[in-house]
Amino acid sequence: MADVPPLEPPSIHAALAKHNNPALSAALERGDPVGALSYEVALKGFAAPLHVAALRGDAEAVRQLLRHKAPVGSRVQRQSKPSAEDEEAGATPLYLAAHGGHLETVRALLVARPDGYARCHGRTALYAAGYNGHAAVCTALLQHGCNPNSQPADGDGATALIAASEGGHADAARALLSMDTRYTATRRADLRLARTDGASALWAAAAANYAGLVTLLCERGVDCDQPNGAGESPAFAAAQLGAVEALRALSALGADLARPRFDGATPFWIGCRCGQAAAVEFLVEVLASVPSEAQVAGWTPYAIASKHALLPVLRVLRGLGVNERAVLAANDDCTRALRAGVSASAATVRAPPEPVAPPRCSPPRLTH
Repeated sequence: MADVPPLEPPSIHAALAKHNNPALSAALERGDPVGALSYEVALKGFAAPLHVAALRGDAEAVRQLLRHKAPVGSRVQRQSKPSAEDEEAGATPLYLAAHGGHLETVRALLVARPDGYARCHGRTALYAAGYNGHAAVCTALLQHGCNPNSQPADGDGATALIAASEGGHADAARALLSMDTRYTATRRADLRLARTDGASALWAAAAANYAGLVTLLCERGVDCDQPNGAGESPAFAAAQLGAVEALRALSALGADLARPRFDGATPFWIGCRCGQAAAVEFLVEVLASVPSEAQVAGWTPYAIASKHALLPVLRVLRGLGVNERAVLAANDDCTRALRAGVSASAATVRAPPEPVAPPRCSPPRLTH
């Protein structure tokens, strides 16, 4: 019988793939290189053992690798040889652990004092934790000294707080807004910061209909009428998307729900234009009137809802006693069309402004 060659002991990467920490320990004691790269499908790049352990949230493996001097600041590489792009886009072990919400792994990495400002595609580990709602990880990173007000220079300008607010992650937002006396002022989220389009954390929370977060942010000192770059208050975002609970929270906080933007449009007009019948009903209830005569580029709320055949809104307006012909008569072109027997939806008139969908924060990426 032929001799069977002995099986080779598993390498560090093989041990990690099988979650075999005893085999990992043996490989490390044997002197296997802790910086050896292997292609990781989940990252679409070449990763060192520390990256793999951080990605999977294996805190014990991370501790073993760090004891054997694994480079805590290394980055995932697109190719087997490092490039300038990898230094900007490659994920660090801390970023990977924070993205996945692996608190114990994050704590293990923080012992090695990694660079908390290192970015992956312009986003920091704190941004990734806030975007994904990992409140405890946010707290750990803040205590490490990470800056919650860091904004990506090549992106939408969103901070970790704005990203957390857009996702409705109230616990993560509270962590970022922490007033703990151990923190310096620079480690508290700045409520005045906004994305490049002017949208703040409150604007993002209102657009996503997270009433509890709207209340939290306003209680922390945010102006409930703070506009974005187009002059739209958070009420516009809520009305456009039918976020009635956010509108209700803003109303309770004293927001001006009739405040117009630069072109004269109000949240009520935007609600009519976007077919948000529930938001229109709520705004009429709060405003205690039907602002049916208000025009934007010559278009009244009824006229714009009729043009786009937004039947739920038209039913609401008719139920409130809005007179179709009286309202449409405010627009001369519509009046002539009606007299000629042409419906308002078919009338050729000056084009009304089109609503712009609120932009969303860029998700933190793991891959190149």
